[in-house]
Amino acid sequence: MVFTMHLLAGFSKRDITPSLDRKVYLAGFGRNRVAEGVHDRLWVRCMALSDGKSTLVLAALDLVGLFYEPYTVELRRMFKNMHLVVASTHNHNGPDTLGLWGPNVFTSGVDSNYMDFLIRQIASCVSDALERLKPVHLRVAADDRDELAEMQGDCRPPVVKDPTLNVVQALEDSGRPVFTLIQWSNHPETLGGSNTLITADFPGVVCDRVEKETGGGALYVNGAIGGLLSPLSMEKPLTDPDTGKPVERKSFREMEVLGLKIAEIALNAVEEGETVEEADVKVRFKQVFIPLRNRVFRALAGLGVLKRPLYTCGRLDQRTGRMNIPGFGEVEAALGEDILSEVGVLDIGPVQAVLIPGEIYPELVNGGLTRLPGADYPDALFEPVIRSHMTGRYKLVIGLADDEIGYIIPMCEWDDEPPWLNNSEEPTYGEINSLGYDTASVICESLKELLEEPSQQVEDPRLPS
Repeated sequence: MVFTMHLLAGFSKRDITPSLDRKVYLAGFGRNRVAEGVHDRLWVRCMALSDGKSTLVLAALDLVGLFYEPYTVELRRMFKNMHLVVASTHNHNGPDTLGLWGPNVFTSGVDSNYMDFLIRQIASCVSDALERLKPVHLRVAADDRDELAEMQGDCRPPVVKDPTLNVVQALEDSGRPVFTLIQWSNHPETLGGSNTLITADFPGVVCDRVEKETGGGALYVNGAIGGLLSPLSMEKPLTDPDTGKPVERKSFREMEVLGLKIAEIALNAVEEGETVEEADVKVRFKQVFIPLRNRVFRALAGLGVLKRPLYTCGRLDQRTGRMNIPGFGEVEAALGEDILSEVGVLDIGPVQAVLIPGEIYPELVNGGLTRLPGADYPDALFEPVIRSHMTGRYKLVIGLADDEIGYIIPMCEWDDEPPWLNNSEEPTYGEINSLGYDTASVICESLKELLEEPSQQVEDPRLPS
């Protein structure tokens, strides 16, 4: 069959594994977890897609997250007349790139030399993907089998998951894939907090297997993983296909079996997927100011542990002042009111993806918002449910896109003060790593506005001066 080639696609990847010639603080669990070796390499993988008028590059990083400012903004300034999205898998076994997991609470775990190397590698990968553009058509698919939900654990009421696995594949006229994009929702923390070896976790296994099977590139992006959607609490143990027995929990074999299963589902789904011969590439971004209500984050910003600018009334605010903060005492804290972040929408033919700058709770994506006893704001208005405003036949949610602002929690479920949520004897987890009770409203309302705008091209996303 001869296709009318309307789309161009390219792929590239670069190694972003840190050197162990100095201490590498691993991100995602407790502080002072130092890498003792490398189990498998970390990568930035870039897919480029162009309709001849608009060009998108999606860079997927095997990292815990990357701040919008300064890093996404810096990368955007390197590439004009195109749209760049930088998404992290939220890997819990790579270097600290945010500052939260250093040797102690007062010391960042970020290595500035590594961050310089990382930005260079991402930029090189983006450039290479753009240079490799070639005519393609797309194949797209979605799978929501029960098995996908069973591999997700939900640690916090209400139990709402986002199990759908989405696949977008770009193929040359010969049928050879240029790239395969896999989007699913689960924390890459299979090994738990005792692991000290660098690894990309199950997303790395997914990409390695897909690349081996297809001969093209592969990327994995995460979705709605808030509420601690995690394999650590999956409903039942995975079965090892080699032995027929349950795999050992928190083991590299469990990580491998999970990744191989996701890769198998993705490859089977896309084999039967819908073919898209021509499609426009449309990209929209919207900057948002989000109130910083987390007093611990204020302290860490004032102490220089979290390094991102704050704003007040839309203007850069570098003020600090003494503040009494539980767990810290009286410390120098940042006084700016807001952080600057971003949401976005991608439209590629029948595929629509929303870009969310953190770990959003699935009930904000799929519905299921619930008023539970113990919530601090039991009468709060429900935020707009994101998928109800999406119009694509294939609806992708890409979390940790262009930023990592932490958990995005429904206000009606916010629980920072006793009594604890759903009559629990212990405080719920999530609020400690969230900007505040109204973050979800800012994100969901902004995405609703963006989704309801007439679809039009934006030549370049706005960047702060």
